[in-house]
Amino acid sequence: MTFQNGNSLDPEGHHRRAKQENHIPILRVPVPPFRPTPKIMALKILEQYGVLQAPKAYPGELTDRISQLIDVNGTRMIVFDDVQHWIDIDTGRMMTNIAHWIRELADAAQIAVFFCGLPESVEGMDNFQFDRLSNEEIHHNTSIMNC
Repeated sequence: MTFQNGNSLDPEGHHRRAKQENHIPILRVPVPPFRPTPKIMALKILEQYGVLQAPKAYPGELTDRISQLIDVNGTRMIVFDDVQHWIDIDTGRMMTNIAHWIRELADAAQIAVFFCGLPESVEGMDNFQFDRLSNEEIHHNTSIMNC
């Protein structure tokens, strides 16, 4: 198994770091299908960077670690794939805890965020968090697209 940053697992399952300097300008993060939480999403991002151990930490601490990895790896954009899993089935709107966490991550890391999902995810993500985030002119760039 090889991760986006070049790290891999050997046949015995031991983590091997890539020898070259890692540069991941765009990090693709698949959204898990079953009611993801900010902590689950943070751990998914860490996994994409090749950080295999699940840290026993709060989402804010994980966000700080992710911000460091974004800086070290030169990441300029995170693409969240299958964002329809963030939509609450009962209300048809994005889960508030995820919206707040994505906003916090974008603020902390100062990077572009791109959402990719089914057409119904666009309507569900139409809330104050992302309206505000996508309309800011200073540091943020957020896009929602049907993929």
